[in-house]
This record gives sequence, structure tokens and C-alpha cells, in this order.
Amino acid sequence: MPLRPDLAEAYRRALYVVYGAPDLVIRIGERNAALDALLDEDGADTAAYLTAANPNGELQDETASDLSCAALHQALADAGYPCYLGEGRDPAGGWPAEPSVL
Repeated sequence: MPLRPDLAEAYRRALYVVYGAPDLVIRIGERNAALDALLDEDGADTAAYLTAANPNGELQDETASDLSCAALHQALADAGYPCYLGEGRDPAGGWPAEPSVL
């Protein structure tokens, strides 16, 4: 299913945050030296930033979102992927932060 243009634009504007000290903030289309360093530490060439919250840009209730995110985290752990917790943020504040994982 093609991505709606408004949703694609929201994804391009979003801040993809990995919790840390300081937080690592990823933006689509921008190089990120801190992300490159993290990948090097893990011996990885690529990464994926994922969320199970609000599929297809449809707001879910908190319980459904929590269950979906827990299932995602369990699947990634079972597969043995190194994971870093974070959240996707709307810089304009019009959409709630979404729990995410790198």
C-alpha cells in the first residue's frame, strides 16, 4: 500500500531519538556521525529504526500500543539484534511521541 503524502512528510520531519547521554537524534536524509560511531561499535553497517505504535499513522489506544511495542521488542530480542530504546518525536508537537527501537 503506498504511503500517504502527508504521512511521508510527517516521517521526513520527525526526530528519531535514541535514548542516551546525550540522546542520539536521527533525521531522514542527514548524515549522523554519532550513529555511524554506534554502528561501528556494534560491528554493523546498517540499522533500522522501528516502532510498533500507531501503525499506518492511525492512533492506537495506549494498551494496544504497549502490547504491540512489547511484541516488537521480544521479536528483536529473540532474533539476537542489538537494540537501543528511543522514541519518534513530532518536532511541532502535534503527534504524541512513539516508543521506538534502533
